[in-house]
Amino acid sequence: MSDAEGDNSASTVSAPKSSWSSPETWSLLANVVTVFGLVFALAAAVFAWFEYSDRRNMAQDEQTIGLIDAWEERGYRVAYGHIRNVTRNFYSALPEADWRSVQTNQTARENMESRFYRGFFGEDANVKAFEQVRYFFNRLQLCLQAGLCSQELARTFFDDTAGTFLDCFGGYLDAEAALAGREDVLAKYRELFSQPKKLCMQHSFAK
Repeated sequence: MSDAEGDNSASTVSAPKSSWSSPETWSLLANVVTVFGLVFALAAAVFAWFEYSDRRNMAQDEQTIGLIDAWEERGYRVAYGHIRNVTRNFYSALPEADWRSVQTNQTARENMESRFYRGFFGEDANVKAFEQVRYFFNRLQLCLQAGLCSQELARTFFDDTAGTFLDCFGGYLDAEAALAGREDVLAKYRELFSQPKKLCMQHSFAK
């Protein structure tokens, strides 16, 4: 074979194809792009969720702070102070024997509550203060139930106050709701925070 023929044979041999042009390579690249796209979308979704959560928490805090301001500035705290004083005066006047009996005897406790409610609701000023405080805690409970208020802030500022109010007037509220054939709104407040029920006289303000 001559040199010319060898050159012609070599020129007819095709050059090897680049690996980048193979279908497998393009498929791999497509998969990589897809994975990066999913990771980016997931990161964006997580960021959006945190941003939404922050905005929601801020809105809840603002609603709760608004109620705290109302409690301080619109007479609700004063009304609660009136209720506290009347309740403390009643229980502090009890003879020691009655204290012991109420703590150990269910019937004596129920009779004591009935006597307290009759005296308390027999005064217009007491009724007015009670309705103010009940209205406020109804607002707070509905705000919490709707997810518009912050449970953490509500617990910090109102947990003890609301719990005491329920312990001292829960029997009255339950009886009133039963007569009306409904559940009292404030009953859900205790459920929301899993508050243990105590006797009114077990609270420091009542002694």
